[in-house]
Amino acid sequence: MELAYAVTSALQTRGGLRPVLAPYSTGRGTFTCRHGGYAVAVFPFIGDATPFDVGLSDEGLAQAATLVAAVHRSSPALTGL
Repeated sequence: MELAYAVTSALQTRGGLRPVLAPYSTGRGTFTCRHGGYAVAVFPFIGDATPFDVGLSDEGLAQAATLVAAVHRSSPALTGL
């Protein structure tokens, strides 16, 4: 899970993909901590409705496709992970 969260963080910070949601890092520089036998990660709160709630417009679908394409072009941002 740490690697997956490190990837989302790198896409956001190194790759400049602000729409990618990444968890906050801990004081130790990791993205999870253990609590009661579980791995816990903390993400920013997003209070808006999701596409699951309201559907996805043609414009929203185009924006999602653009983001997916940007993720696929961003492998240089993942160097060293």
